[in-house]
Amino acid sequence: MAVGYGGLEMLEKTWQWANEKLTTEEINNNLLLATDNKGRIVFYIAAVFDGLEILHMLWEWANEKLTTEGINNKLLLGTDDGGRTVFIWQTL
Repeated sequence: MAVGYGGLEMLEKTWQWANEKLTTEEINNNLLLATDNKGRIVFYIAAVFDGLEILHMLWEWANEKLTTEGINNKLLLGTDDGGRTVFIWQTL
């Protein structure tokens, strides 16, 4: 994942490439909703480790690609392997 490692520029390049090469379903499953080894999606990682600019960028992209149900159930209310949501991560 570009979040946390390559910064904003790498994330933008990855998004541009994905939009050119992948379907919306592939973007959703392999980028926006893909999980790391702890069950965290990219939005969680950005909320914990990255600045607001990257988090805002991911939010905008999620609004472009995900349904309202996907945003609510997977992005905002989805849990990691410890049962934590993105909101709990913000309080740790």
